[in-house]
This record gives sequence, structure tokens and C-alpha cells, in this order.
Amino acid sequence: MACACHIATRALACPTATRAWIFLVPTEGVCQNPKMANTLTENCSCNDCVGVLAMWQRLIWLKLSLHIHIRKAYNPEEVISAMSDLGATITDQNFDVLYQNLKSRALLLATKSAENNSMFGLFVLGKMTKDLERINRSADMGLDAAQYEMALSCFQTQGQRQDYCKALFYLHKAAEQGYVPAYEQLYLFHLCGRGIPKNPLEAERWKLRAKAAGSTNCD
Repeated sequence: MACACHIATRALACPTATRAWIFLVPTEGVCQNPKMANTLTENCSCNDCVGVLAMWQRLIWLKLSLHIHIRKAYNPEEVISAMSDLGATITDQNFDVLYQNLKSRALLLATKSAENNSMFGLFVLGKMTKDLERINRSADMGLDAAQYEMALSCFQTQGQRQDYCKALFYLHKAAEQGYVPAYEQLYLFHLCGRGIPKNPLEAERWKLRAKAAGSTNCD
């Protein structure tokens, strides 16, 4: 289970949804476990749990997309096994139809949750529709993944002035909640001097923290 401080920042959210969420995103001290996230939320119909279920459906959809759109050639048994690892039972091997159904399901759940102002639903719908305003609302409500996405938008968006100061603000907000990708970016910010003086010692501190949390992106 995650450190209590990772959960306290989302105190206004449904406690069940908050517990489930940390099993879906890279959180320090927690092994990702989509099956557990689904188990926790499947019997709760509150807006936050619906948003978390939307995220779960989105992860399944993305995994299926990897197999049928990127790898092109795929083995049905391999796909079914991959879906099972995420807690999904797949019986229909018409994967193109399944892909569309999963996407529609995730969008439906995310829309329902977002319309009721859940930060989880706002984030998932924002990601699926590329709506930065919804992601920003979710970030302001305290969602770690949304804060991370806002940080990326501050320095990775083409055609806009890079705002490293604002990016660092969001990265630290996400890092306070144990969001591991934020550790990785803070390592790079201090290593490369993005908007701040280079600080190898601080970079090493974030690198070690990221690696201790299971990251393989700081080698």
C-alpha cells in the first residue's frame, strides 16, 4: 500500500477510487495492479470510481492498440494473455471490433465521470480527446498524472514558449504524491539545467529515488 501522504493530497476524492488509482499509475511503494483497481471499483458507482474504471478501460484499449496497430502481426493467445494481465477477460478474437468497443466504453465512462466534475474522469477524457483544459482542471484538483501531463505541456508543446518554471511547479506537485515519472523528469531537469542551473547532486538524488521506485528510464 502507498504511503499515506500519497493519498492525503486527494482527500476530497472517493477513498475507494483513490486507492484504486494508485494501482493503475506508477506510484512509489505500490506495485501496479490493474486487476486490483478493477476489483476495488467495479461495485462502486460514484463519479470518481467511474473515472477510475474509465482509466482501466483506457489502459486495456492502449495495450490492445499496441498489438494490432504497432506490432501489426499478433498472436491471439499473446493478446489474450496481455489483456488478462490487466484484469480483462477476452473471449471475442475479432480484435478490431474489440478495439473500437474498448475505446467507446472508456470514452463513455470518462464522459460520465467528467460531467460530474471528477478529476479522474476529467483526466481520462482530456487524454482521450487531447483536451488540455480538462487535464488542467484535473491537475488543479490534485491528480498526480494530470499534474505530470501539465508539466510536459509546459515544455514539450511545439510553437509555444517553454515555461520551465511552471513545469517544475507541476512536477514537484506530482512528485509529492509519489508519481514516479515526475522523479524521472526532475532528474533530467537538474541534470540538463532546464530553466535552472545544472545540479548533478540533485539530479542524482532524483535518479536514485526513481530507480528505487522501479524506474528503468534513468540509466
